[in-house]
Amino acid sequence: MAKRNALPAPGIRPDLTTFLAAMVLLMFSNGRFPVAVCSWLGPLFMIHFTRGGKGLVRLPLAYLGLSVAFGFHFYGMTPFGGSTYLIFCASLGITLLLPYVADRYLEHRWNALTRSLVFPLALVASEYLVSFGPFGTWGSIAYSQYESLTLLQLLSVTSAIRRRPTCAVPSKIANHSCRFHHAS
Repeated sequence: MAKRNALPAPGIRPDLTTFLAAMVLLMFSNGRFPVAVCSWLGPLFMIHFTRGGKGLVRLPLAYLGLSVAFGFHFYGMTPFGGSTYLIFCASLGITLLLPYVADRYLEHRWNALTRSLVFPLALVASEYLVSFGPFGTWGSIAYSQYESLTLLQLLSVTSAIRRRPTCAVPSKIANHSCRFHHAS
């Protein structure tokens, strides 16, 4: 049995590693440098990070990470810069954080099927609300999937808003299976 007051093992803590992995993947999930797989894996690591530990510590870090990632991948693509761009990134960081907040606090209230839909539905709702802003669907994560012709055909038939759960559901299911694997 381990000592209660033992010093932590040297090296990088796993939660910090998860946060940094989420940051790097989300920085290349959209915008100027879209890598399709990053828009699938970035939310997985961010869900895993926001779920553990204290929400008062992790959610502000997630907000900062999401705002920085958004600022990175859309830098130079907006008609404004400077402090206006920073305010723009900070305001959209709030809408990017809302699905993770909903997932953290609403997920445990339902059964397995509805639990797996909390994050994707919150993500679709936040993108839908942002689409009423001055930029419309510009910046939607659905546009980062241009490499997959099958997904592009699905996008052309449905819409960018309905395409978003296709990226979010696998992240949610993978996070659930990782938690189940560690619990056993």
